[in-house]
Amino acid sequence: MAVGSDNAAVEVLPFAEGDFLRVHKMLLVDSGIYLLEFLDLSAPAADEAWEGLLTVGPLKITGGTGSPINPVYVS
Repeated sequence: MAVGSDNAAVEVLPFAEGDFLRVHKMLLVDSGIYLLEFLDLSAPAADEAWEGLLTVGPLKITGGTGSPINPVYVS
């Protein structure tokens, strides 16, 4: 499972007082849900492809906690 957004942090900015990276903590840390940043799905939306399959291929980095991805969208 993953959550994606078109911004850099998948967060509400500015952060609330004492609540730094709340969405990261709830989704990634507590639930193990991957976060995808800077998604640009304007091309499928322009084609009115409202449903489809988004696959992501991360780099294979031993011990890595993040990676650029190679996204492929199939409608």
